[in-house]
Amino acid sequence: MATGHCKACGAQTIFNAEVGSNICIACGTLEDPSQSVLTSYLDFAPHGDSTREFPLSDVNTSSLRSIRSKNGWNLAGNTKEVRENRNLVAMQKFVHSLAASLGHLGLVPRALTLFDQVRGKTPKFRWGHKAKCIAGAALAIALREANKADSLRDIAYLITEPHISVARSFVYISRTLNITITPSDPTHYLPVLQNHLLSLLQHPPDSASPSIDKTANPLPSNIIDSIAPLIPNLAGIVRTAASVCSLVYPSSVNTLSLSSSLPTTLSSLTSLPNPPAAVAALILSIEAELRRPLPQHSILADRLGNRIGAGKAAVMHRYKLISEAVLVGVENVPWLTKHEKKKTKGAGDGRSKVPKATVVVQGLKDVLSFWEDIWRKEVKSHERPVLDLEENDDDDGGCYSGDESVGSTFTNSTGSEGSARSLSSLDTATTSRKRKRGNRKLTQASQYLLSPLSSALPSGPRPPETKPAAVPHAVPGSPDLFSPAHLLTAHVASLSAPPTRLQILAMERGGEEQVRDEELFEDGELESFMRTDSEVEVAKKMMDISEDDEQSERESQEVVPKKRRKEEGGTKRIDMDRLAALLVEPLEDQDGDDPGQSYPPDGAAEEVSEWRPMSPDLGWLGGDMDVGERYDF
Repeated sequence: MATGHCKACGAQTIFNAEVGSNICIACGTLEDPSQSVLTSYLDFAPHGDSTREFPLSDVNTSSLRSIRSKNGWNLAGNTKEVRENRNLVAMQKFVHSLAASLGHLGLVPRALTLFDQVRGKTPKFRWGHKAKCIAGAALAIALREANKADSLRDIAYLITEPHISVARSFVYISRTLNITITPSDPTHYLPVLQNHLLSLLQHPPDSASPSIDKTANPLPSNIIDSIAPLIPNLAGIVRTAASVCSLVYPSSVNTLSLSSSLPTTLSSLTSLPNPPAAVAALILSIEAELRRPLPQHSILADRLGNRIGAGKAAVMHRYKLISEAVLVGVENVPWLTKHEKKKTKGAGDGRSKVPKATVVVQGLKDVLSFWEDIWRKEVKSHERPVLDLEENDDDDGGCYSGDESVGSTFTNSTGSEGSARSLSSLDTATTSRKRKRGNRKLTQASQYLLSPLSSALPSGPRPPETKPAAVPHAVPGSPDLFSPAHLLTAHVASLSAPPTRLQILAMERGGEEQVRDEELFEDGELESFMRTDSEVEVAKKMMDISEDDEQSERESQEVVPKKRRKEEGGTKRIDMDRLAALLVEPLEDQDGDDPGQSYPPDGAAEEVSEWRPMSPDLGWLGGDMDVGERYDF
């Protein structure tokens, strides 16, 4: 960079590439105003800023000509070199749009430099969704180097790629370029604080174990008695603390300004050290699980802060800022108890109806869910950056795949279920793209049924406008969204209750089958449940029951003895008289009887006359007919 002195005012001048001349930093006078700078279409991008990070001056002009080779003619603009340059320009615009969405345009040059270095050190680099993950991870590293939150979940949501793929690309870049990155997210300290809290709870103040560090002061007994019942649900407390940490580092600086309901007290925490914020988030999460403030929580802040180098004053300062932010969120959730003060006769306000700390801890989980809805609403209102790359068709093998390089050493269990690509597709990333893929939803459901504790819940159907929907932050208050391990965990209330008689006997005898029903009650215990005569009389008076009502009810409940069929003389379904008449009557002709026909009396002899032919009177046949014509004699 050329420097000099201004001819007008004598101040120092620096060289500016945009004007091609030295310019005075005091008065702005150009040393050589006659210089001209050639521009291109890249200087007039839609976002308004110059994007000449990958200039086209190094493009070989021969690549823009049609060249004849032994395999035929290579048309102009279809060579690998030209395609690489077009992809570089597209990637440059994509990173610029992504940084603009996060509100950090000043980190674009560093992110593009990291991307270019990784591309140069990766053999047979291929353009595609892996290149997009590397670009997002490069921007995350640039954010981390600038002492800002890496926002990996938000970047994965904006580029519509799985969070775990972006995280693996993050590790791949740091290893390839040998970059040492210090953690800047408070959630990195939560596992350490969790283990330290368990060690403090296991050594009460009156314990005299020689293994205890003499420099570490134990916790007071009242704090231990309050936190000890919450140990079975400690995993849920840590998840709530991680959600509180996500408020300290929002996805975009525009989120706080766009949402009027979000407080601005958290914006000052982004430039402060992170360990105190992690301790404050953990203490607030413990109080939210208890639904009341902890006694002497400043002592707990001191003990936990000593483990990661955070002072008590710094932790309580973060605790106060986060509590004020949560209190602002409580005012925007209609079903939560608000912080109100009693009215007084004087000009000032009276005491609070409900303590402010109680309002904060009781509404923390609902406020976190409320903020999550605001984040999604604001992100959906912004347009996502689009990347259009020309993938390589001539390179078949040896390409970079971020999943194979660091997949065995990097694991992450959050933020992957809401990505555009499911985890089942990551397992088949190295296979051929022409192979027919199965149903992703069926694969997710199968993996969840085979291993419910290690698999994420299968995602439900999404509306058309939110096709690449993702969950950027951990949703607080809903442990079953990320892990169903709570199904196998006993409830806290059941752990504190004394064991029943059945449980004690079953434990002694080796199973509940060995316990008889008579042994479930002690001698006289079942009779003690019955009401005495005096209690019965009192209950009758309270229920307004008289003796007449009891007598009528007793008579209605008497059982009437059933009579047998033999005692009543048989069944009534058959009319015996009609049956006897049918049996006595003679068989009748189906065509009916003649009116003049008579039957002989009973016991009389029946006379049978000699057979004779039919009567010759056949007029009914339609005319006179001779008998000889009918009968042959």
